[in-house]
Amino acid sequence: MPDAPPSGYENYFIGFEERMMNQLHTMYEEMHEEERSHHQYCETRFQNIKGIVEDVQYKLGQMFYNPED
Repeated sequence: MPDAPPSGYENYFIGFEERMMNQLHTMYEEMHEEERSHHQYCETRFQNIKGIVEDVQYKLGQMFYNPED
């Protein structure tokens, strides 16, 4: 027996389901974009910290192993 065409009430829920799925998809994409941005921030920050640590190590080495006076 063939399916009956959806009534107006059923059409409403089909549209509602589509809107909800679109909203979930949008939220999912926004979450991943925020995650990518945070990852890039952390990566840049850690690179800066690594540069600072290397600079301090170099200066300590110069101060203790190659004193200029």
